[in-house]
Amino acid sequence: MKRFYFIIVMWLATFFSSGELAGRQVASVAVPNVYVDSIETAKRVLFLTYSEQYNEALALVERMADENPSSIQWKYFHAIILWRKLRVQSWATGYHDEVLVNRIGNELLTLKKLIDEVPDSLRAKPYYLFYAGAIYGYLGMYYAGIREENLKAIKVGGDGLNYYKKILQIDTTCYDAYYSFGVYHFYASDAPWYIKPLLWVFGVSGSEEKADTYLTLAAKKSTLAKYEAMEMLAELYVRRRLIDSAVIVYRKLIQKFPSAYYYYLNLGWVYKKFQRIDEMANVYQEGVNYSRKTETIEGDKECLSNIYLLLGSYYSRVNRVRKAITLYQDGLARNLGHFDWWCYRIALCYEKLGDKTQAIYYYKLIRGGELTTEEIQRVQSRLNELAKDSQQ
Repeated sequence: MKRFYFIIVMWLATFFSSGELAGRQVASVAVPNVYVDSIETAKRVLFLTYSEQYNEALALVERMADENPSSIQWKYFHAIILWRKLRVQSWATGYHDEVLVNRIGNELLTLKKLIDEVPDSLRAKPYYLFYAGAIYGYLGMYYAGIREENLKAIKVGGDGLNYYKKILQIDTTCYDAYYSFGVYHFYASDAPWYIKPLLWVFGVSGSEEKADTYLTLAAKKSTLAKYEAMEMLAELYVRRRLIDSAVIVYRKLIQKFPSAYYYYLNLGWVYKKFQRIDEMANVYQEGVNYSRKTETIEGDKECLSNIYLLLGSYYSRVNRVRKAITLYQDGLARNLGHFDWWCYRIALCYEKLGDKTQAIYYYKLIRGGELTTEEIQRVQSRLNELAKDSQQ
């Protein structure tokens, strides 16, 4: 995380200290319609992606890519859908899916090759400059945040920002562009102690007030950066302890994307951070209730599974143990993954109720593949203890 923070601030400090932004609007990954083929289709792709319906989003961009083989846009969207999926699932699980990581890296490198092979006669075109900047920018984040290859990250990230500088000379009215300015002030205003001397050298500093201003503008008026801006704005509100403002943003995102369990998790985390535990549980229950409206789970299963586990823990702690059991059994029946954990949690609940027979039954269902050696030993120890008690 420290390395990623370092790279982000170094890119942005270099960009902002160049004087290119003085008195101007800022270009970003998201751009006006002139950069986007089939804007309505692009919006549909965004809706599916942020609704955590990744397969549908990927199928749509693959069809558009087949129909428009010379378009870089749809190939770029394909990689970014995968990036979003990785981000959401990594947040829910605490680790990166290496298969998905490699797939994203390969797609970004393929895109970079396509950009690098564009004829010189087209390199001043806004369409080229935008996708060059976007592809280089995401590749830089990939190197910094996932691969921890800092030198590569600085190089490609800096190249990406240079492409954005050129766009600024052409288009100064892009509302989506404010997102980048907001990102800069978001990170620079909260830079850790080991980064601040570097910012001082570059002659730049961040402002939470400016981050708020630019992210709010992007959240209200941008096209493609809208939801990223809203997410970062909510994070900024949490940092500033403006909890009700953060809640409003997450509520808007949940209303727009009710199958995006990532947002229920984030809002629940906000409530937990500020010790509003009952409200946290209510949000998680909302997510569970929505997921039951359709036979097929539309959103991300890892996020929904996390909600089930967190909500079950809450019910168990407040002595609503049978409600916790019902919830865990529902998660088990819906095949949300983590079979061992459902059984383990159910067994613990039955122990809490004094039902040794059911506790033993669920402990014995545990396969062991998802638990650590220590946890497996704990399960075996509990089985031994319960068996002894049953014999007395």
